[in-house]
Amino acid sequence: MRRSFLLFILSMPIMLQVSSQDQSSQFLNWKKVGEFPTRNASPSIGLAGQSAGVYGAHMIVAGGTNFPDKLPWEGGKKVYYDDVFLFSKQPNGMLNLAGTYKLPMKLGYAATASTEKGLVVAGGENETGILAQAMILQAVKDYDEITFLPDLPLRLTNATAVAYKSSVYVIGGETTHQVSDKVFVLDLDNTNIGWKSLPSIPRPISHAVGTFVDQKHAKGIYIFGGRSKQANGISDFYASNYYFDLEQQKWIEKKALPCGLSAGTGVATNAGKVFLFGGDKGETFHQVEMIIAEKTRETNPAMIENLDKKRITLQSNHPGFSNEILCYDTKLDSWTVEGRLPFPTPVTTHAFLWDNRIFIPGGEIRAGVRTPDIFSAELPKK
Repeated sequence: MRRSFLLFILSMPIMLQVSSQDQSSQFLNWKKVGEFPTRNASPSIGLAGQSAGVYGAHMIVAGGTNFPDKLPWEGGKKVYYDDVFLFSKQPNGMLNLAGTYKLPMKLGYAATASTEKGLVVAGGENETGILAQAMILQAVKDYDEITFLPDLPLRLTNATAVAYKSSVYVIGGETTHQVSDKVFVLDLDNTNIGWKSLPSIPRPISHAVGTFVDQKHAKGIYIFGGRSKQANGISDFYASNYYFDLEQQKWIEKKALPCGLSAGTGVATNAGKVFLFGGDKGETFHQVEMIIAEKTRETNPAMIENLDKKRITLQSNHPGFSNEILCYDTKLDSWTVEGRLPFPTPVTTHAFLWDNRIFIPGGEIRAGVRTPDIFSAELPKK
């Protein structure tokens, strides 16, 4: 699919140096480098569940969700979007909005990976339900291009995608009725073969962070954290660290995270280290799930009303998400804490590298609340 659009440049806000009393958080020197564009002449309230990554000279941000009218516990309806924003980078590191176009459908929570052929987006969901479609998004000079890929073997949302050379891997995710442990791979140089199945990950998993590491001691996929909703309606939050050895074609359990984390972000470095940025430890999430589960068993209207009030109080006073920066050394199989994010931690978004800098665009910063901010930091040299 190819549509023409006029490139246009919009200046973004002046670069903001984020300060913090915690000096250990400054080793990454985070800066706000842009924000999502206005909508209907009003400032953006932000997005979560959007696809994001890099292709060529552009950052691509596609789709996403928010609650434009009311928060969910106030009766607000989640809205899905089909916008694609293309950002270019100035010499000083700030971002310009360089163009926009539309997806063929509204979309959120798709498995997403940057590749040499474009941004791969697979599955996800919208107001019609969970999807199986997959596509590559590109931006080339004065036109955009969307190439459809073979559909996933099943409908998946909140799955994890990892790319290596011409291969894209999709791991786990949620189906209509359960959480998946399936692993699929697609060769972008030979898409006619379609998605092939690989050995399943040891446990069903969604909302995990995935990276590919290509080192002498490790060549394969790492899947960190995540969660899985159980039959009783309560989710298990994982601290697991699974490694898929590409040569042996098997999963190996590695050193667990210091705590269970879900919906965070992360990047792998050329030195064989992985940085994880925040995530949901599940404290408030679990309390809300327990109240919802209790409500389904309750028949007394007064008790149901009381449970609803408790749930609303919990969600409206959500404290936000973990701001810890964890570093995993793939060679030593060990974890360290490398400071904290000096801004509200976004989840259900993506972190990725672009010219040796980490970028995190938008995301959810507490229950139901999105951010339009795009933050960046230079990758540590150590």
